[in-house]
Amino acid sequence: MTAAIATFLRRPVVKSLIITLVVCAAYMGPVSDLKFVKIARLKMLDTLFSLQHKLEPPSEALDETVIISLDDESFRETGLRWPWPRGVIAGLVNKISAHEPALICIDLVFAGESVDERQDFILSKAMKDAGNVFTAAYFGSDGRYTVPHEPIARGARSFGFINKPRDADNTVRRMRPFMVSTKGDIIDYPLSAKVAAYYRGMKVEDAVRAMPLLKDKTAYVRFFAKKKEFDYVPAWKVLEGKTAPGQLKGKMVFVGPTAELFHDVYQTPLGLMSGVCIVVNETLTLLTNRFYRYAGGSMDFLILLAFVFIAVLCGLRLPVLSGIVISLSEVVSFYLLAFMCFLKGIILDPFGAIFLVAALSLFLYSSRYIMVIAENIMLRKESVTDGLTQLYVYRYFELALKVGLKKALVGNKPITLELLDIDFFKKVNDTYGHEFGNTVLKVVAGIIKDNSRGKDTVARYGGEEFCIVMPGTKRDNALVHAERIRDKVKQAKFTAPNGEAVSVTISIGIASTEDHAPESHLDLIHAADTALYRSKQSG
Repeated sequence: MTAAIATFLRRPVVKSLIITLVVCAAYMGPVSDLKFVKIARLKMLDTLFSLQHKLEPPSEALDETVIISLDDESFRETGLRWPWPRGVIAGLVNKISAHEPALICIDLVFAGESVDERQDFILSKAMKDAGNVFTAAYFGSDGRYTVPHEPIARGARSFGFINKPRDADNTVRRMRPFMVSTKGDIIDYPLSAKVAAYYRGMKVEDAVRAMPLLKDKTAYVRFFAKKKEFDYVPAWKVLEGKTAPGQLKGKMVFVGPTAELFHDVYQTPLGLMSGVCIVVNETLTLLTNRFYRYAGGSMDFLILLAFVFIAVLCGLRLPVLSGIVISLSEVVSFYLLAFMCFLKGIILDPFGAIFLVAALSLFLYSSRYIMVIAENIMLRKESVTDGLTQLYVYRYFELALKVGLKKALVGNKPITLELLDIDFFKKVNDTYGHEFGNTVLKVVAGIIKDNSRGKDTVARYGGEEFCIVMPGTKRDNALVHAERIRDKVKQAKFTAPNGEAVSVTISIGIASTEDHAPESHLDLIHAADTALYRSKQSG
């Protein structure tokens, strides 16, 4: 039963599905909460905002708006310093109202009374006479709601908060359709919602009811225009009566600061915008009912599962090049899917599938590539390494000797060859068996290797014969080295299968270019072999 389960789990499809489930669950869980993932997801979302804005024609709803800008030009032309007296703002309201706009939305908070109290009543009267003026309020960091000074609040049609929620990267993408108290009661609605409700002739509650909300009770803003794409009229032109005829008639007129001294600038998916521009975009979002709905965890997870499963299955089964092509196709396909959904007002997680497909493909294909390299290294090693003693085989020894001898002759440096042979090894095999003989071979090989330098080539020459190529070694030093190995082998103790203590000895033959002038590596081998024969004869 266990074997059957193991076989089942080893199937490529099953293995791919298990890996996919684990990876997707990890991403939807702790990984998605990491700050860099959140920011990457938001930046990817911004590319969808930007692409949509480039491809879609400008909304006709944008033509219904005009921004009266309190800009640097207006400060220069009027010679007034900020804050302008509220009587000047009242004059601005009167001038705008004379053009019969649909409404006037002032993105300024008239908190507290003026030094000259008459200024407040002048502004209040201008607002009351217009009958369609909306102004701003805001919630402080302490949660306190700051509203316009009472006379001004009475003169205005209404007021609403202008607080803008920011994402992890400090960018404004969402709006709050209402603010609630700690008890869950609605305190007030945003300025944009009240303006949109008035323009559509409906209650503000109904205007925000259709908005699809996220878990934190916010909703995405549809950005209809960049900062430079709005219809602006400098405030000084309105004050001096230089507004073009019909430019404000029937329009939603928004009054707000755009001058640098206000620092009322926010990062958005379409770049930097002043606060009044964001209020306009919020208002148009509510007027057009073109809301974005977040797909949600279940849909995101299923889409993520499908794309990642294909990537993992290809990563485990297909050749690297084919797999990379499919992975790239997946990335492009998912982005197109995310964009098509975005055009329909549905927001998918635009980062998850692209990130996981790319990361898993890179990991799987690089792992396979590394494994291939490792396998090739192992194969090469096995092809030049004796399986029993783990020493180099004769072919590698011969190549090392050829190369070493050539370098020695060119550089006029010595090279020495040692041939080592275990004495009476056939008798050891015949007496105690081949398994015991193999043990002796491995131990002797280990002694030889451990007592040789890293740059020496230690190889198995034949059955019980070994050889050492020693570049740069003089004959006298080789003699000392050979004697050390001979002594260590003699001291090694073996226990035969029958419990008998056994010891072995070796004979060593040495040939050096100091004593010989070989024309080829075979001459040096022959000289070392002759020396080994003499060594065995003399004991």
